[in-house]
Amino acid sequence: MVIAYSLSKYAEKTEADWDDVLIPLIKNTLPILVYLIGGFLFLQTLGIDLSGLWVAFGGITFVLGFALKDILSNFFSGLVLLVDTPFKFGDVVALEDGSVAVIKSIGIRLTTLYLIESHCDLLVPNAALQSQKLINFSRPNSSYYYTIIVPIRADSDPNQAIKIIEEVILSHPDTLGDIKKKLVAIENFYRVTDQLLEDEDNLLSKKEAGRQRLIAEEKVKVKLEEIKQAITELVSKIKFMEIQGLDSGEVREIQGYYLDIVRMVGLETVSEKQKGQKSLYLQASQNMDEDTLINLLRSWYRNWQDDPDLIDIDNEVLENEWERKIDFLTKKMNKLLQQIVNANRGFSETKLDDYTEELWTWIEERFQTYASWQSPRIWMQDMSGVDVGLTNTNMAVKFFVDNIKLEQCQRGYGCEVFC
Repeated sequence: MVIAYSLSKYAEKTEADWDDVLIPLIKNTLPILVYLIGGFLFLQTLGIDLSGLWVAFGGITFVLGFALKDILSNFFSGLVLLVDTPFKFGDVVALEDGSVAVIKSIGIRLTTLYLIESHCDLLVPNAALQSQKLINFSRPNSSYYYTIIVPIRADSDPNQAIKIIEEVILSHPDTLGDIKKKLVAIENFYRVTDQLLEDEDNLLSKKEAGRQRLIAEEKVKVKLEEIKQAITELVSKIKFMEIQGLDSGEVREIQGYYLDIVRMVGLETVSEKQKGQKSLYLQASQNMDEDTLINLLRSWYRNWQDDPDLIDIDNEVLENEWERKIDFLTKKMNKLLQQIVNANRGFSETKLDDYTEELWTWIEERFQTYASWQSPRIWMQDMSGVDVGLTNTNMAVKFFVDNIKLEQCQRGYGCEVFC
């Protein structure tokens, strides 16, 4: 149990998916193995000859292998799921029958899923789950791509229709899109509809909460651009210095440039003695400026928590998700600091620029709030109405919603009604 507990704590500190699946399997199987081995050792200490017992145990195992083949099949299927890591706990998936579920746990024989629509647990044998085709809504990220069909009059100007539909989509705080366009669309749309909806208080709070979150998100985006520029310049300096190899003075110079980036993130250096040598490591700054990346990220997700549509568990989900990312960011930047400090001490100094670029790639993947390809897409799906004299034609509308895991995985349903 101590081993399982230690491994659980280790899994919380890593980004790998395999340990999130492996630890529960270990916790389920380790006690059985411990009892079996302990039992044999206890009998051995009593002076009992175990050779015959081992033979009998082998025979029993052979028989049980046939009798329990389904259980063993499910067990090894669980191991295959571990190796492939098609999902992790908390992921939202769609089963072959169309049911949407959340992965809760993987046992020795069964995987437990929470069915959202029916509000109940579904126990699926691991072998059956392994053979299914699953759609994982939580990968590559938790943003979900919605599709709706909007009918319009066949004689309408399609360009004007597309413009109006795009404005309506962007005006909803939960959808993704260019932040500046969304701020304008939110203000314009709600000005028109404030008097049309009965639940005006909730409407206005949703509008204000969304506006504040977008303002905070824009600040995060600006800070990320500043950090990207600083890292790009640092990489250029490192590449130039690496040509002739790095001496101690150049390492200190690179370290100075890097520490400027560290302060932009919201970290500070702390020195301590280990084995008689002074070492540096990074931690969150005690007096963090308001415009540091960490502070802006926290301000952003806390504004997000003010969304009136969120339920209590959503606040915990958001805080855990973003604080974990901030913790990983600190560790990643610590690792690069050690690589810089030891660049001319037998460390591969010619790869220092690659390690720095890898850090930015990681930051961009984890903290990018919005990508241009996630903008709403609207096009005319059915032109037949014009040819046959029908009154309507269909517009296909696709848009991203910020986080499918929120609102009991119903995030985005309100966007469909809204649109």
